[in-house]
Amino acid sequence: MLETKTNHKEADLHDYCSVVAKTNGIDPIGSAPVHQRYILVETPFPWTKKVEQSPKMNEKLLEVLKEAEEQEKSFRFLAFHSDTLPSPDGYSRVFLFERPDSFLAHYEKREYLLPSQKVHELVRGFLANPASLEKFDEYLQPSSHIRELFLCTQGSRDRCCGKFGYELYKEIQERLSLNPDSRLRVWRSSHLGGHRYAPTLLDLPEGRYWGHLNPNQLDALLFRKGAFSDLAGSYRGWGVISPFEQAAEREAFLKMGWDWIEMMKQSKIVEKSENTARVRIDYHSPDGQQQGTYEADVKIERTIKVWGCGAEPSDVKQYRTTRFDKVNH
Repeated sequence: MLETKTNHKEADLHDYCSVVAKTNGIDPIGSAPVHQRYILVETPFPWTKKVEQSPKMNEKLLEVLKEAEEQEKSFRFLAFHSDTLPSPDGYSRVFLFERPDSFLAHYEKREYLLPSQKVHELVRGFLANPASLEKFDEYLQPSSHIRELFLCTQGSRDRCCGKFGYELYKEIQERLSLNPDSRLRVWRSSHLGGHRYAPTLLDLPEGRYWGHLNPNQLDALLFRKGAFSDLAGSYRGWGVISPFEQAAEREAFLKMGWDWIEMMKQSKIVEKSENTARVRIDYHSPDGQQQGTYEADVKIERTIKVWGCGAEPSDVKQYRTTRFDKVNH
């Protein structure tokens, strides 16, 4: 069975947690998961609720991932699939992303297309010592210039992702087919986290999370047409920094527009209490010609109740930036 629909009976839209969240006016900022490394492995359908238990999961890869978890290594595993870009028989596509130290604009990216029986060796090497992967260089793909959009469509995990995620996936596919030179690819992903924000999308190697997207926003998201402010209400945050910092970083994004994406950035919390934080973001352009510092005060303003998809009501924190200033050096 393909991951195009949920395993639940079709319900009234008001029973979907994503619809409840939007109706209640939730702001998704600060909800982006934070990870040091991403491991994304092409995995055939069907996917079970726990994707690692799917019938076509690479068993040797699963052993490597379990070992890494026991050793408390920091990474996020995701399965992905494409309806239009399948790998040759006996081969699997693998994406590896790692957060650089200090200033950064995006994760370091590696894409491999290699024999499926070698996938676990590649992943083990990446988790042990990324610098030791030279023996896999023959399988490297020249895709450093391509943005990879991973859109959660895993209906076996959550019906919001199965319904709204798949609908948006098809819409993005159609847009990209009309713009073959866009340097963009879209993939169907296993659960990204935060199904209350469905359709939810991870934009790599930038590491930005988006939610509650609709077709009217796609030109801005895909092609950076129009202003970032058209997308700001669907921005979950930059997945390399904490929730308080994510709220401050959105303000910098609003201030500088699309140029902000390529700025080399370093963020830190300089003061913090239970519900407030002072954030400092230093930045400079890749050529060093432009640089500056922003400071922001961020607080948890309130919580909003969210329910649906059979889950009990839960409180979602809402972050608000109360002060945002450029610091003069």
